[in-house]
Amino acid sequence: MNIGKFFANVVVFFFENMFLMFCNSVVNRCYLYILIFYKGIKKMTLALVTGSSRGIGRAIAVELANSGIDVVVTYNSDQQAAERVVEDVKKLGVTAQLLKLDISNGQETEQIITEMIKERGCPDILVNNAGITRDGLFAMMSSDSWQAVIDTNLSGFYSVTRPIVRQMIRKRAGRIINLT
Repeated sequence: MNIGKFFANVVVFFFENMFLMFCNSVVNRCYLYILIFYKGIKKMTLALVTGSSRGIGRAIAVELANSGIDVVVTYNSDQQAAERVVEDVKKLGVTAQLLKLDISNGQETEQIITEMIKERGCPDILVNNAGITRDGLFAMMSSDSWQAVIDTNLSGFYSVTRPIVRQMIRKRAGRIINLT
């Protein structure tokens, strides 16, 4: 096997399967463009961004919209902020959908995502951005706080990703980006 071709395949595999971490509320456009447009894959048309009512999730939703991709904006508690994100996305000439999603409730989340897939089709891009912190000393952390973090940051990822990844496998296309 040609060593150059081998390394090219490794690079393709790396970019198609990497998990991205965004720091300091700055969206790394280069990685988004690589994931969306790499290898001449058909243009992605729909993205779901969890926790996109503010911060990094908002920046990602706006950047995806700026790239011509329709966005499903999700929120749990701040509906007004999420509605402002939807307005910002629509100003960029793409469609936006608002979706209330408490990802710590696994069964409800899977049901809502499944319904969204039936209505709009499977997202080409899933950005798992939603998460919570319960900062403090570990020794002083209550078991309820611990469980809330696990239910949101770990089980929530599973509940959102599972119904979407099944459809992506059937389509043989899609991108999943997980932020921690």
